[in-house]
Amino acid sequence: MGVEEARLLGHNIINYILDLGKDIAYSAISFKYIASTDELIPIAIIIHPTDNIFKDLSINIISRMLNEAKGYIYGSSNDAGILLPINNSFDLYNKIATIIPQIIKQLLNKDVKPMIIGYDTEVL
Repeated sequence: MGVEEARLLGHNIINYILDLGKDIAYSAISFKYIASTDELIPIAIIIHPTDNIFKDLSINIISRMLNEAKGYIYGSSNDAGILLPINNSFDLYNKIATIIPQIIKQLLNKDVKPMIIGYDTEVL
């Protein structure tokens, strides 16, 4: 899923889109695709909420949450999201199964089970 399309189009990034609920505008797991070895390498997870949910949180809560997840905030003003770099396959599994649900619980007070609902490809 996605690999064949990336290979045919000459793209080297595959984003598997996650469903994290209606309060998250976009979320995806990005992989680097190496056509010569037909290999996928996880890069990062992006979580982009519909509204700036960070404005109501203290900087201490945000810092603690991102420090525990080893993540970053990107964007500015009213348009910001979370970027979670991925180091290896175990880190990928841990972030999908544990870290993402914890982040959504802290930000939105909702329980989620991340599910892949689609993909897109691009060139980087």
